[in-house]
Amino acid sequence: MLNGNHPDLRPRIYILPLLFLCLYANAQGSKDTSRYLLRHYDNSSGLPQNSVNAIGADPEGYIWLATENGLVRYDGLHFRLRTGDKPLLRNNRYYNIGYDSQGRLSAMNYDNEAVVIEHGRVTRDSLTPLSSRDFVRWQQPGNAADSGTSYHVRLPLRPMTWGANLESLVWQAGDHRQVQYRNGVMTSIRNGKAEYRHAFDHHGGWNFFLLGDVLFFLEKDGRSVRFGPKLQVAGLKGDITRDPAFARRPGETKVFWNRIQPEHVLLYVNQSFYLTTASGNGLTTRRIFSGFDISASNIIAAYYDTASGSLYLGSGTLGLFILSPQSFSSNHVPDGNNSHYSIVPYSRDRIISRGFLFGLPGSPVERINWTMLGTDFYSASPDGTGYIWMKGHNELYRYQLAPPFRTVGIWKLPAKITMLYTDSLHRLWIGLNSRQGVWTIDSRNPGATAAKLLDFTQDPTCFAEDGNTMYIGADGGFYALDRTTGRIDTIHGLSRMYVRSARVTRPGEVWVTTYEHGFFLYRQGRLTAFPADNDRYLLNAHCIYADHNGYIWIPTNKGLFQARQADLLAYAADSTMLPYYHYYDRNDGFATNEFNGGCQPCAAEMGNGYVALPSLNGVVFFHPDSVRPLMPEAAVSLDKILLNKAPLAVDSVIKLQEQFNSLQLEFSSPYMGNRKNLQLNYALMRVGEADTIWIPLPEDGRVTLSALPPGDYTLVVRKPDGFGAGNYSDKTLRLHVETPWYETRLFYFALLLLGIGITWLVTRLRTVYVKRKNAMLEALVASKTRELQARSALQEKIIQSVSHNILTPLKYQQLLSKKIFETVEPEAATLTDMSRILNDHTHYLYHMVANLLRYLKSQIAEREVTEQLFFPAATAEAVLKIFTGIAREKGTRLINDIAPPLTLSGDEVLLSVILHNLTDNAVKVTTNGRITIASKTAGGGTALVISDTGPGMRPDLIQWFNHGGSRDYPLAGGGIGLLIVKELAQAMGLHVAVTAVEGKGTEFTIWFPGERETR
Repeated sequence: MLNGNHPDLRPRIYILPLLFLCLYANAQGSKDTSRYLLRHYDNSSGLPQNSVNAIGADPEGYIWLATENGLVRYDGLHFRLRTGDKPLLRNNRYYNIGYDSQGRLSAMNYDNEAVVIEHGRVTRDSLTPLSSRDFVRWQQPGNAADSGTSYHVRLPLRPMTWGANLESLVWQAGDHRQVQYRNGVMTSIRNGKAEYRHAFDHHGGWNFFLLGDVLFFLEKDGRSVRFGPKLQVAGLKGDITRDPAFARRPGETKVFWNRIQPEHVLLYVNQSFYLTTASGNGLTTRRIFSGFDISASNIIAAYYDTASGSLYLGSGTLGLFILSPQSFSSNHVPDGNNSHYSIVPYSRDRIISRGFLFGLPGSPVERINWTMLGTDFYSASPDGTGYIWMKGHNELYRYQLAPPFRTVGIWKLPAKITMLYTDSLHRLWIGLNSRQGVWTIDSRNPGATAAKLLDFTQDPTCFAEDGNTMYIGADGGFYALDRTTGRIDTIHGLSRMYVRSARVTRPGEVWVTTYEHGFFLYRQGRLTAFPADNDRYLLNAHCIYADHNGYIWIPTNKGLFQARQADLLAYAADSTMLPYYHYYDRNDGFATNEFNGGCQPCAAEMGNGYVALPSLNGVVFFHPDSVRPLMPEAAVSLDKILLNKAPLAVDSVIKLQEQFNSLQLEFSSPYMGNRKNLQLNYALMRVGEADTIWIPLPEDGRVTLSALPPGDYTLVVRKPDGFGAGNYSDKTLRLHVETPWYETRLFYFALLLLGIGITWLVTRLRTVYVKRKNAMLEALVASKTRELQARSALQEKIIQSVSHNILTPLKYQQLLSKKIFETVEPEAATLTDMSRILNDHTHYLYHMVANLLRYLKSQIAEREVTEQLFFPAATAEAVLKIFTGIAREKGTRLINDIAPPLTLSGDEVLLSVILHNLTDNAVKVTTNGRITIASKTAGGGTALVISDTGPGMRPDLIQWFNHGGSRDYPLAGGGIGLLIVKELAQAMGLHVAVTAVEGKGTEFTIWFPGERETR
C-alpha cells in the first residue's frame, strides 16, 4: 500500500519521440502544442498499481486516479492512497470517477459501491440510489451471458476495448431531464414525459459523447450527429479537418470524454489529440498534442487540465502518462558548437548569433559568409546604418549587415576589447581591459579613428544609455558618466561587485545584474538589492529582458526566472512586499538550464514578438504573449493529524494535554507545475509573542512538534500564490496546550499563602535558633581561641625540638661523616665511597630539614619578607652543591648558568628554599641528564629558569601550579615541595610558571617583582 513515502517517486521522463522528453510532431497544418514534456509513473515510481481506469480532479485542484488497488490522490509530487471510511467496502478496485447528482466528486468500484471524495477524504455513499446515476449496458457478441452494466458513464470503457456491443445508455442531463438510448431509439424525457424521440442506428459503435447536456455521436465517416428536437449533422471544423489521416480514415478516430468536463471532448487520430468544443450547431477542434501512440501505451482514460494545459492519460497496464506543453524551444547550428553569446535581431523572424542566421526551431540555420577573423562573439553592436560592429581580442571589426555580408573595416586598439555599445548618437563605445579606459568612434564614418574618452582603472563589462547619462558596468563596480560635463560618479552599493549587465527600461530606471550578488534596481539615486530565490540561483543573474506585458525575464546558470516589474518596484518601496519569482527549467523546452551571460546584447526581440536568449546549448526562443505560467494558487490543505501516532480529526483548533510525545501535521497544496514554484513555509507562533521565524516546509509536507510549553499557539503555513505584491495565502491552525493544575493561578495563590505562613513560622523559629546559636558560637570561639593558642605553642615546641633533637645531631653526623671521609686512607676505596655517600645523604638531609624549618617558621611566625641585594649565582651554587653527590649517583649534571655579576633584590633565604625544592624535584626524576639554573631577560627585567631533561611534569600538576589555588593541590603521587614553592613565591611577590613537554623535561620560570614576562 502506498503511504506517501515511496522510495522513488521520480517519474520516467522521456526526451525523444515516444520514449523521450520533447516530442516534435511533423507540422500538420496550424500551430499546435507538439512540443511537450512526457512524464510516466507506474508502481515503481509512486503508483500503487499500474491500471489507471479513470482520472478526475476535485475542486481543490488535486488529481484523482481510479486504480485496481484503490483511489489515489496526486498533488503534483506525491501519490497518496486514500481508503474509504467505515463501513468498509467489499471491493478496492475502482473503475470510474465522476460527479453524482448532488455535484460531488464520486467514484465507483466493481461491486457498484459508490464513495464521495470531499476535502481529500473518501467516504462511503450508501444513500444515493443507482437509478439516479448514468449507466451503460453492454453485451459480448456471441455470448448472451457475458454482459453487464457500468455506472458513471464515461468513454472509452473496458467493454468497448473487448469488442462488446453497446445495448443501452442512460444519462441524467439535469433540470429533471434524462436522455436514453434503447433498442435503436434515442429518447429525451423531462419530468417523466418524452420530449422527443429519434430512431438511430449506431452500428455497434461507442462514439456517443456529451457536450454540456447535448448528446453527440461521431460517425465512421467523420461526421457528427447532434441530438435535439431534431437530428442535425454537426460539422467538424478546425485543426482535425486539416489532418490527412482524418481525411483518409475518419473511422479510426477515438473519442475520450467524461462527465467531469462537460465543456469539451478529446478526439484522437494519427497520434494527435484534438480538444473539441461545441460551436453553434457544430464542433470546433484544436490540436493540443502530437506524437503520442495510445495503442502502444494501452490508454483507456484521458483528462485534460485546462489550467495547466496538461493531458493526463491512464493506461490499462502501464500506469499514468502526463503530457505537459512547453512554451520554450531551442534552435541549434549544424556544426555542433552551440554555445552562444551576443544575439542581434536581423529581420522579423531571424536573429544573428555566432555568424549564423537563426529562425524558430524547424527553420533552417544559415551560415553568414563573413571573414570572421578572430571574432569572439561576446559583443555585437548594430549601428543603425546597415552595419554591425564586432570584436576579437584587440581588433575591432565592421561588417555589412546584409548580403553579401562583407568585412568593411578593421581597427586595432591598444588592449583587448571587453565590450561594445552604439548609443543613440551613433557613437560606438569601446571598453578596453588592462586599465586602458573607454574609447569611442563615430560609427557612421568608415574612415574614423578610435579615441580614448576617459581613463578607467577597471575592465568595462557593459554599457547602458539613459538620456544624457551613460552607465558603465565593470568587473569591480558600476558608474554613471555625464556625457556633457564628463563627470563620472560611483554608484555606491555595487563597489567591488562584478557587474554583468545593465538595462534601462524607462528613464531613470536602471536594472543591474551581477555575478554572485544577484540583481539590483538603481532608481532616482537609490539602489535596491532584490532577495534571491530559495535555491539562490538568482545570485548569478546574466541580464534583464523586459517584455511589453510588464514582466522581466532573468536568465541564470540554472534556469530562467520571470518576475512582474510592478512587484519589484513595490519591493523597492517596501521591503516587506516580497516579490514572486516564477521559475522555468529544461522541462519547459530548453536544451540546457545553463544560459550564457557576460555578453552584450544577451537578449534579442524579433519583429514577430519572439525573444531569443543565448545558452550553452543552442538559442532559446519564446513568445512572452504565449507563455502562460501556471501559478501555485491552490489553497493549502491539512490532510492528516497524528497525535502520539494516533489519527486525530482534522480541525482548526487542536487541544493538547500538557504532556504529549509528538504531534504530526501533514499539509499539501496541489500544483502541477515546476515544484520550485511551490514555496511553502511554516511558522509556529506563541500568542502574545512577536517573533516569527519562517521555516521551509519539508518536501513530504509533514511538520512534527513535541514538548510545547502550556499556552496558545498559532501554526501558519504560508504560500505565495503567484505574481502580485502581497499575494500569498495562509493555512492557519490553532494549538492549545493545556496548563497543568500545578501551574494554575489558584495553585499559585494557595502556594503564596502557604509561603507566607511558612516564612513567618521559619522566621520565628530562626530567631530563637539564632539566639541560641550565638551563645554556642561565643563559647565555641573562646574554646577554639584557647585551642589555637595551645596549638601554636605546641608547634613552636615542635620546631624547637626538631631544631635541637634532629637538626643538631644531623649537623654533627654530617661533620663526623665528612671527617671520616677526609681521614680514611686512600687505598680503602670501599670505605671511602661509603663514607662519601653517608656524607652526601646526611648533607642533603640536613639541608632538607633546614629548609622545611625555614618554611614552617615563615608560616607560623608570620615572618616578614626581607628586601636586600644578593647574588643569585652564589645562591644557586649553594643549592646545587647540596645535590652534587646524589646527582652524581644518577649520572646527572648540575649546571649553574647564572652570570656571577648579576644581582637581584629580595629575600635570599626564601628564594634558596624555592630553588632547593625545585632542584630536589628535578634530581628525583632526572637520570643521565642535566639540571640547569639559568637567568634570562624578560620584558625588560630578569627571570630565573630551572629546567631539567626528565620525563616532564604531569598535566594536572601543571594546571594546578599555573592556575589553581593551594587548597586544591593534587597530593596524589607527590610531596609538598611544589606547595612550598607556590606559597613562598606568593609571599615574596614572585610569579612562577611551569611548562613541560612529555619525555623531554620540565621548566620553571621565576619572574621577579615588576619583571613579569609579557605574554
